[in-house]
Amino acid sequence: MKKCSNSIVYFHNFGKYDSTFIIKSLIYNNKYDIDIIERNNIIYELKVKKNYRVIIRDSILLIPMSLDKISETFCSKYKKKNLTILI
Repeated sequence: MKKCSNSIVYFHNFGKYDSTFIIKSLIYNNKYDIDIIERNNIIYELKVKKNYRVIIRDSILLIPMSLDKISETFCSKYKKKNLTILI
């Protein structure tokens, strides 16, 4: 966290999935001050503070589409490929 001080970090679908793991970990460690901005059970932002500050936000609130659709729309050159294994 210290290396990311004063950074904004985005997770896709953070408010409904990743946030539970991150919040549980932060609470378990009990070393950080945490501020949560949420409304209607949707987490918009999580501020983690100690001697530094890291802000975690949900990118799906900015670009409401799947990661696959985002890659098709904005960076098709680097699109994830689905591999099929033949046995």
